[in-house]
Amino acid sequence: MAHPDVKASLRGANCIDCRSQFLTSGFNTLYDGFMNNGLDEDANLAAGLEEVTGDPAHRGLFKVPTLRNIALTAPYMHDGRFDNLEQVLDHYNEGIKRSDTLSPLIMEADNLGKLAKDRISLNLSGEEKQAIIAFLQTLTDQNFVTAEKFSNPFVTELSQ
Repeated sequence: MAHPDVKASLRGANCIDCRSQFLTSGFNTLYDGFMNNGLDEDANLAAGLEEVTGDPAHRGLFKVPTLRNIALTAPYMHDGRFDNLEQVLDHYNEGIKRSDTLSPLIMEADNLGKLAKDRISLNLSGEEKQAIIAFLQTLTDQNFVTAEKFSNPFVTELSQ
């Protein structure tokens, strides 16, 4: 979950840069909870937050969702392009696209310290990707999502 730091021999998945606050979904002030995570190049970049603010600097920025119950929220990304967590990690490892509004936190997150101009990647090993997915699975609370008292928000205990 940490930001990679090759100088300190710290490998990481960079999750903390976008999910640094309560419920791991970013700050709730201004537009800090919005990011462009490299899904598309400028020519194909969806409007995102720009549609609301009119600011071209907000093109391609979307709200960072919580990781709570992440195993239950597929498909992933603002447009549902990834069916599973493996595909999400493959994106951060092999598919990040450059654009004018790409988060600098994503551009500099590289576990090898190479920061290639032609390729942005976390450079995670297969073992690291599986460990990250295992960790993300621990953020899912099956008891909460199956609790009958939370199953219908329109029925109260008094009306039953």
